[in-house]
Amino acid sequence: MIRITYRVIARGHTGLISPPQGNSSSNKTEQVVAKEVAPIVQKIHDPEAFITGLQVPAWIFDQHTLAFLAVNDSAVERYGYSRKQFLRMTILDIRPAEDVPKMLRRAMHPHEKGPSDREPWRHQRKDGKVFDVEITSHELQFHEHNAELVVALPAEKRKAQAARLEVESPKAHSARA
Repeated sequence: MIRITYRVIARGHTGLISPPQGNSSSNKTEQVVAKEVAPIVQKIHDPEAFITGLQVPAWIFDQHTLAFLAVNDSAVERYGYSRKQFLRMTILDIRPAEDVPKMLRRAMHPHEKGPSDREPWRHQRKDGKVFDVEITSHELQFHEHNAELVVALPAEKRKAQAARLEVESPKAHSARA
């Protein structure tokens, strides 16, 4: 197994970080991504190499054209497109048609500088299957493009956990009564 470590140099701080590796549980991976990716992105010298090391779908897109500029293997696997296909597409192409106007409004009015954390969206695979994701993104410069690095966490697990807690909550309440 190859372990990737990045040397981070930003605003006078130097340190080492490693993206999630190995067979860690996806919950642990999701927690690492959600809590640590956005702050780390601003310190990374090579964002493309960083997303390559992530075990969750991630990409970099141009904020002006919405075109994919880089995509990792997890996104290729999850969405069903080849890397070459992704790089000929825009972020609108992975959305259900009814969600495109919402995405265009979001693109015309991007979030404040800094990370956006766990925005709920619906995405669509190449085979047409629609699924829920939580998006964490961060604006950056990438090969002279105003871009965003995006990590797309599957929301199915979180919804299942919430539903399970909702079912268990009345049981726990009645047990205490």
